[in-house]
Amino acid sequence: MSMVHRVFGLDVQVAAPCDDEAAAGAGASKGAAAPPPAAAAAGEAGLVDAQQFVKFAHFVHAKVLRECYDMLFDGAFSDILCASDIQEEPPQQQGQQQQQQQQQQQQPALLQPQPLHPQPLHQPRGQQQQQQQQQQQQQRHPRHASGTRTVLLRRPKVFTLALVWDSPQAPVDALHGTIDALGPELDLMRAFGGVAPGPAHQLRCVVCYFGHHYNAFCLSEELGQWLLFDDDRISLVGEWPRVQAAMKAARLQPSLLLYEASAPPAGGPEP
Repeated sequence: MSMVHRVFGLDVQVAAPCDDEAAAGAGASKGAAAPPPAAAAAGEAGLVDAQQFVKFAHFVHAKVLRECYDMLFDGAFSDILCASDIQEEPPQQQGQQQQQQQQQQQQPALLQPQPLHPQPLHQPRGQQQQQQQQQQQQQRHPRHASGTRTVLLRRPKVFTLALVWDSPQAPVDALHGTIDALGPELDLMRAFGGVAPGPAHQLRCVVCYFGHHYNAFCLSEELGQWLLFDDDRISLVGEWPRVQAAMKAARLQPSLLLYEASAPPAGGPEP
């Protein structure tokens, strides 16, 4: 294992769902071979086709992170990241859904599939209220069809979180919501599972950008305060809430967040 892999490498196992027939076929083809513990846990949860690989950053869509923050407003950042990983939808599947929607819109009204039992023109007030409540609940508690779940197989020295934005200049409300969702501490076991309990990872650096200009907020071990690195200028920011306020004021979009493993207790194993 190289030094880069040992420090930044994320050994992960991703289990994706499939239909019952595919799951039965996969189980029959594997025979009596015992799956790894992480794969067994995924199978119990209805997830199959586990893939194991190494990556050096965990990508999360900023929109999904905001949605999970709205659901878990008072929750820890580890729980928010866990929820966003569960609800994350692969870009390929998103593209297929958008393509299907466009094809349906382009079809004439007579060629589009019609319900077997058309709804009456005027629904009772109770049914309308129930449908509105269901739509509101679905918007507040979004559900993706993928159900993809990431499991960490090893605790990295540095965990890199990469945020994916829909626009290089995000709207103010989207920017503020994403920044509010971020946290300075990350428990990998709560966020992903698979790894043994251990000290939480602490946020050490946030790389941001506005347009084509990049800045970096770094936590000084000597001062215990956050510093802003802007080209050749270094300025003192303060505690983490001041960093969030500074990003909002300058409309800086966080792109990379580096979480470093805390030092183990005296006599304890290294993370």
